[in-house]
Amino acid sequence: DTAADSVTVSDVHLCCGKCVRAIDAVVEAVDGAESHTAENKASSFTVTGKGFQPSAILAALRAEGMNGTVK
Repeated sequence: DTAADSVTVSDVHLCCGKCVRAIDAVVEAVDGAESHTAENKASSFTVTGKGFQPSAILAALRAEGMNGTVK
């Protein structure tokens, strides 16, 4: 798993504000991740930061009860 400064996450269920707030928790849980572009009804979003592990984003998504794919 190579450290990244930006990853796009797709195939994520973002039906409402609660789902988007769960992405806030994902970003907060991952060392190096700083922000995201998730919006209500979006099919993908980007996480940006400095030197975070893409696999950590997926693990944090699962911890929030969500799934996704990192590109």
